[in-house]
Amino acid sequence: MKIAIYTISTYPHLGGMTSHMQELQAGLNALGNKTDCFGFPLSVIINAPKKVYHKNRDTLTQARTFHLMSSLFILFRELFFIFVMNFFVLYKHVRNHYDLYMTQDAVAFHSSFLVRTFFRKRVSLTVHGYYVDEKIADNKLPQKSPITWLLYKIEHAAYKRAACIFSVDSRIKDYIVSTLKKDPGIVVLKNFVNTDFFKPLPLVKNKAFSALCARRFVEKNGVVFAVEAMKYMPKGYELICVGEGQTKPDLMRVIEKNKLTNVTLLDGRPREEMPQLLNRVHVALVPSISIKGVEEATSISALEAMSCAIPVIASNIGGLKEIVIDGKTGFLVDDKNPKQIAQKIKELKEHPSLLKKMGKRARKLVEEHYSHTQRAKEYLKHVRG
Repeated sequence: MKIAIYTISTYPHLGGMTSHMQELQAGLNALGNKTDCFGFPLSVIINAPKKVYHKNRDTLTQARTFHLMSSLFILFRELFFIFVMNFFVLYKHVRNHYDLYMTQDAVAFHSSFLVRTFFRKRVSLTVHGYYVDEKIADNKLPQKSPITWLLYKIEHAAYKRAACIFSVDSRIKDYIVSTLKKDPGIVVLKNFVNTDFFKPLPLVKNKAFSALCARRFVEKNGVVFAVEAMKYMPKGYELICVGEGQTKPDLMRVIEKNKLTNVTLLDGRPREEMPQLLNRVHVALVPSISIKGVEEATSISALEAMSCAIPVIASNIGGLKEIVIDGKTGFLVDDKNPKQIAQKIKELKEHPSLLKKMGKRARKLVEEHYSHTQRAKEYLKHVRG
């Protein structure tokens, strides 16, 4: 069977959606399918102005002119993407004759209109987050405006028309059900990981007790709280942050202000390097925070660490509390609480046997419930109807 998995965003890019697509592709191919992943070729160019907005956000966030400019830009960009991507997807279909389409966002789903209409193809939609609400939380849109209302309509229309809807955690399902005022048969399939690729390796651990925070440097990922936790750590501990994003200057200021020589910021690393990086540290941190009701889904970075037998210290919010079993595969802490993060890191160092047991339990949990081949079978079962 030929399957297309695609997004309206750049592909590949550093982030959870690309990881999800790559893991799903690996799982589907392992089952004997031929799977292609792709994104919108022009999204890099058209997304460029957003970097200017982010750069100046501290001074323009509350300005009505900024919200108007940002809203208009987002609206026309999405409509343009839908129009052009429809023909790009049609071109891909004519060349490859796909049997199934798995879209990864609302705009990508709308760009399947031509293949749905003329070729009667079954198109599923995987919902990774809150399409409009995340833009509001990131101060790109006002909470109430005609443009925001129209973007909500675009989002909701995708939920109504998709042949099959998947959500990556139960909170997102509840959000869609409350939006539609009914449950159209949404299937919750939590994120997953390639357990053949992310696995324990016989590598020597770093000399210092190392915590890894491999997250995009954006506000909702709460990386700053992992950095602040190091203020409470004595010698012999270190934090490695891997990622990129608009909050990097804030992280650098915290490091400089507190003279945190035990914190290292690294640029984003390709997926191929992550298993080795994970296997050299002792614990992984996922300190996500809740912003205007928007919370982390089932974090792929947490699952990647657990698959490598690395315990995870995560915020007790959203989908994180669905995958991290407190006291068994890691620890759950209050969000925005660097002191709790520091305490749990110390606890793991002071109890090596607990660290080892948690790692083994984490690996076993991922193998049993979050493997890429198992999840690929579930996707196919529901997509085929």
